Amino acid sequence: ETHYTINGKHAQAWFHGNEHLAHFYICGTRSGKISRKILGKDYAGGLVMDCYAGYDRHATKIKQRCLEHLKRTAKDWRKVTPEKAVAARQFFDDVMAWVKRGCRWHRHRKTNSEAEQKREAAGLRSEQARLESVALDSKKSQTLQGRIRRYSNEWLTFLDHPSVPPTNNLAEQAVRFLVILRKLTFGSRTRAGARRMGAMMTVIQ
Repeated sequence: ETHYTINGKHAQAWFHGNEHLAHFYICGTRSGKISRKILGKDYAGGLVMDCYAGYDRHATKIKQRCLEHLKRTAKDWRKVTPEKAVAARQFFDDVMAWVKRGCRWHRHRKTNSEAEQKREAAGLRSEQARLESVALDSKKSQTLQGRIRRYSNEWLTFLDHPSVPPTNNLAEQAVRFLVILRKLTFGSRTRAGARRMGAMMTVIQ
């Protein structure tokens, strides 16, 4: 989902889709109920998302939190971390390296041998456990560590589900046009116009 406006008021543009299907819906709320209503209460397929808590109540057990968002946060927070916070700076570096390893594993899963896949998957899980328990010396690093712990079972879902990617880049790319359009037009003038925009984007995408 991304920010939008309807008649000057804050709204939300929701996107659900995969490589074959796309659905856009623009409304005046960011409530997670919207996503659950669109996908259905009994949706049991894969769900790739950021750390927005509105997705937590989805029924599906196949949840993948976006590793790219995690890496981006680690990169941004490292820039503002004092040099004396050695453990925190190393933690941010390690998180970024861990994410890169995970994405590389996903890219090469079809070309690497089964033994290589299992060995690297075990390494990724071991590194996550270490990141969740390492002692830290800054508030931001502790906050990010808490986020990793909170969604501990949802960072490496892609290891067990080949059709699930480790990032939500597909959704990010899909809503980019709406972000640009919002900057140019300031959103929709009416709710009916927002609904039409969602329908048009669904067909176009």
